[in-house]
Formats: sequence, structure tokens, C-alpha cells
Amino acid sequence: MATMLIVVGFLVVLFWGLLRLREIRESAVQDIAEPDKTALLLGLFYTLSAACLQYYRDRGSYPESVIGGQSSLIELGYLKGTTMADLTPAVKLFSIVVSDKGGVGVCLAHTTAQMANEIVGRAKETDSLNKFVDYQSGEFAKLETPVPTLTANLTIPLPIVPIGMAIAGSDRIDDGMVSKEAAAAAAGKP
Repeated sequence: MATMLIVVGFLVVLFWGLLRLREIRESAVQDIAEPDKTALLLGLFYTLSAACLQYYRDRGSYPESVIGGQSSLIELGYLKGTTMADLTPAVKLFSIVVSDKGGVGVCLAHTTAQMANEIVGRAKETDSLNKFVDYQSGEFAKLETPVPTLTANLTIPLPIVPIGMAIAGSDRIDDGMVSKEAAAAAAGKP
């Protein structure tokens, strides 16, 4: 009888241990966060901006769209093999916007204030040189953080003339962003 109690006790401890191990394993799986949306969206901003710059270098102008047109980034293969673009269908949420005064930008329209604040905050943490703006009524407006409205059209403006491009009518190779006025002056236009 004593042997039977020892065996039953051993089995109870064994089963308890197995259940405890199962709980530990399952809690570890639950602790894995869902994919970091902020990092993903910020990475897509950078990926799309780089693709737009390459498009400009190849074709002399920025693309009209990310997806959907004959001359869009996706249709022309500018995002092929890009891990960040291949990872998610969120690429289709982005667009190329044109400001009446400020040039072209990569935009994630109707971004919630919370997500916009997180993306801008993450960019600042990584010491990104990219500055975000809010695309409103055809213009790039300063983005106030924290975002005071419910949504923002979160946008990274692209340089008028990308780094390494010759300015029209000039022997000078641009070493950074050029204003429309400087590009027009270099081209001899008023």
C-alpha cells in the first residue's frame, strides 16, 4: 500500500510538472507581441522614399503612384525584392502626393493621431533625417506633435532634386535638397 501511495504521489507531481511546463510555454507564446506596426510603417515610408528617389534618377521625374498605374513603382518593378514591401500588403495604403508649393511626397493618408505620433516618435528615436509633414489641401503643412486632430495625412517630402542629380542648365551636381526656386533659377526660368 505504501508503494502504491508513492507511485500515485510521483504521478501527481509528474502531471503537475507537465501542466506547469505547458502553462510556461503557452505564456511565452502569448508574450510575443503582434508585429510592430509602427516599425513596419516607418520601414515602408523609408522603402518607398528610396524607391521614388531611384525612379527619379532613372526617369527624371517622380512616379505618379505607388500601385495601379502603368508607370507606378510596383508595376515597373522598383519594389521587387524589397523585403519590407514583400512582407505586407500595407504598401497599397501609401500614395504619392504632389504639393502646389513643396514638391512631391510619400503619404499615408488618414493616419490616426496615435499611430502618427508613434511613427514620428520612432523616427526621432532612430535619429532619422526625414521630417514628416501633414498633407492638407494640396500643401505640406507643419506636423504638430502630438497630433491635435483625429487623423493626419502623414507624409515624407522628397527632395525637389535628389542627391547626385545634375540641376538642369548647370554643371553643378546637387548635394542635397534644392528648393523649386533654386532649381528654376539654375534652369534659367523665372
